[in-house]
Amino acid sequence: MQLIPQLRQHRGARPHPLALNLRELADDAVAYAGLPGDGGINWRNDVPAELTINADRDQMFRVLMNLARNAIQAMPGGGAMTLTAGCGPDGVVMDFDDNGPGLPEKARAHLFEAFTGADRAGAGGQVFVGPGNGLFEIIARCAPSFTAERIAWRPERLSASFHGRDLFAPAAAAIARGDAVASQSLEDIDWRHPDWPDDLCQVIYLDHYGNAITGLRATGLPSGQRIAIAGHELHQSRTFGEVTPGQAFWYENANGLVEIAVNQGSAAQELNLTPGTSMTLL
Repeated sequence: MQLIPQLRQHRGARPHPLALNLRELADDAVAYAGLPGDGGINWRNDVPAELTINADRDQMFRVLMNLARNAIQAMPGGGAMTLTAGCGPDGVVMDFDDNGPGLPEKARAHLFEAFTGADRAGAGGQVFVGPGNGLFEIIARCAPSFTAERIAWRPERLSASFHGRDLFAPAAAAIARGDAVASQSLEDIDWRHPDWPDDLCQVIYLDHYGNAITGLRATGLPSGQRIAIAGHELHQSRTFGEVTPGQAFWYENANGLVEIAVNQGSAAQELNLTPGTSMTLL
């Protein structure tokens, strides 16, 4: 099964709201979006330094990053973008402004319709192409709304195992060009996994160094959260350098997941961890 789910309005996600400094979050998101270092695009952050919002950090980060990335891509010759924010009657109101060309009138009229030219260009949503092995379940939960379709098109030659090369890549390229791709609509029952948890409190992967990556997002955990695993109680640390050599701890890795490590050691060996080892929040 192959799916082309498209992101729209928020549905089914389980946010982890935190008090966030909007100004700092916006600066981080814009930098991550690829703000040119040559000064060709002037970034102006007019958010008051003391303004905080109560929101899921990952979701808000992605919103700001996507806005910035779209603006940067629309101004290859340089320009300016500005973020302003303030408290309104129903909450914080943000205004992200840039001086790019904007969308054509025709694209604006179809901005929130599925599989339009604007969506394929990345202006009104995102299209994901890949195998129907459950990969898109979490994406669908975090999506505003979505459609899912089975790719009906087949190349002249389709290998038994290289579907990424032979099927998914050509389909994704066609969608990016604005070409039609033969597909069939799917119902949720055909591909969704509602019984799957949002997070998995167990080890899912051991890297070359013996660090144990778990399926638990660190975003929603309170500061100082302790974790019990394989008979050990672990405390949180921000970096390896904050703990003594040989000490086991957990930290938030680059993917936002709880990762268990031992400074200058192997958590897999010293804590006897394997994929599937469960853990408990204390």
